[in-house]
Amino acid sequence: MIVVVDFNNIVYSAFHKSLRQNGIKDMTQLNWFYAGHVDTFRIMLLKLLNGITYNRIVFALDSKPKHRQALYADYKAQREPLPINPKLAIAKEMETWNGETLYSNGYEADDAMAAFVARHEEEPITVLTSDKDMWQILDHDNVTIMNPVKVKCVDKADLKDAFDVEEYSHIKLVKALWGDSSDNIKNAVPRMQRYLLPIIRESDGTLDDFFDRVFQPGVKLSGKCLEYLKNNQKLIETNYQLASLVYTCPYLLEPLADIGKYMSSGRDQPAPEGVVPLQMVPGASIGGYTI
Repeated sequence: MIVVVDFNNIVYSAFHKSLRQNGIKDMTQLNWFYAGHVDTFRIMLLKLLNGITYNRIVFALDSKPKHRQALYADYKAQREPLPINPKLAIAKEMETWNGETLYSNGYEADDAMAAFVARHEEEPITVLTSDKDMWQILDHDNVTIMNPVKVKCVDKADLKDAFDVEEYSHIKLVKALWGDSSDNIKNAVPRMQRYLLPIIRESDGTLDDFFDRVFQPGVKLSGKCLEYLKNNQKLIETNYQLASLVYTCPYLLEPLADIGKYMSSGRDQPAPEGVVPLQMVPGASIGGYTI
């Protein structure tokens, strides 16, 4: 069993939980040496790992999302940086752990994890994350996702509650049509869920199949809905690309002891010197492991 940890996701969950536990409501009071979340992170992680028998643990790190910013310049542009970087104190502790870092320059941790899963289809993998975008990888039979907040495995009931669809392949379509305010992605067809969700549920999850079904004879949609779909088709296509995980992105695996070089005092993590994107060549060796 391989455990893949969405590092940023759990760090920020632990950070905000520690603020609540310590009664801190004004983050401007914090300074660079605040480390109240380190113990919270450790407890959360150990609780998640309890009962999982694994022989390898990998911590997926974020890079500046150049890939998605090239598609949409304002991707996540509305997010204000925190007064401190909560990753620094935790990364310092993680240097003493046995494990690996997973990093893809120019891509988010989501993409690095998806690419890692695509290269390890023969091994059982448990991903620790509360990011619903990652649910797309549950189409891989060898993958389980554990929600670190609810401490439970994600299942089809969670998918239904969150997106009102029944297949993980439909997540991209839902986000393509209605956007994601947390990522600053625009809603292309507001207030049209009840008309379009039945079409999404019947589709194979691709845009081509969705639009083929929308414009089939006999499909009854309001003039307003059709207007949105026609006028905002380019927006929908961009949203779909933004929502899609990049299974082919290159990534680098390194010892967890080297995690510090991926950290910075600012919001973004710069690519460390010497990192060269790897090609998906069967038989190549990455960090001592063969693809």
